[in-house]
Amino acid sequence: MVHDLMFNMLTRAAQTNGRQWQLLRVAIVALENDIFVGRLFFGDPATGVVAWDCDCRPSDGVYLSLRSGCPFYVAQSVWDLAAVPIRASKVHMIAVHEAHMAAVQQQQQQHGHAHPQQQQPPQQQQHGGTVSSSGNGTVFPRASSGAWGVQQEGASGTVTPASRPSPSDDYTQLKPDDLDAIKLLKRELAVAVREEDYAAAVRLRDHPFMQMYRRIEALNHLGRGEEATRLQNDLVAMVQRMHAEAAY
Repeated sequence: MVHDLMFNMLTRAAQTNGRQWQLLRVAIVALENDIFVGRLFFGDPATGVVAWDCDCRPSDGVYLSLRSGCPFYVAQSVWDLAAVPIRASKVHMIAVHEAHMAAVQQQQQQHGHAHPQQQQPPQQQQHGGTVSSSGNGTVFPRASSGAWGVQQEGASGTVTPASRPSPSDDYTQLKPDDLDAIKLLKRELAVAVREEDYAAAVRLRDHPFMQMYRRIEALNHLGRGEEATRLQNDLVAMVQRMHAEAAY
């Protein structure tokens, strides 16, 4: 209702003074402390000249852009810092998880119809980690150690089945200069991905330390070393501060 009210007010203002109040475009212009900053641009639709602009919440900007039919932009600097591959997004990980659970349920139903009287002891597991029992007599494939695109410490490569893309990308690969806190999060993320615990994988990937770590990696990739160094110092200070608070 708040969005509708906002849109109706802007529509009325545009009817009164179209050269000043017509919404021309919406943009995400900055990323500050992991918070996106949106901006609304108003002006004359005939000439495209911007008369004035104001900050807004990205969600408000998206709504107004959709309702008014105006373009929506993302600044290149924001894109370079915050862009995430689709296979590493929360939506993709949830979709993969739901597809996996649906496949398991289908296998359980098929196995139940084929062998209604068959009973197997729970927690059976074939050596090599290829088959496991669900505890109700249903046997289904299980990802083995090192699968799901997880690079373990000391390994020479990854194994990434085409049907099960890794949601962790390179953020499980340990680096010599990683902080101990980052190494711990990477190890936990690798375990979560290997055990198909997507909820834990999302939580670990979005940990404040990992968010800042990804921004540092992005800045280094773009050749913005000074900014990366400043952010690295901020990360060190954040880790020390949280450890000090935990000690109390």
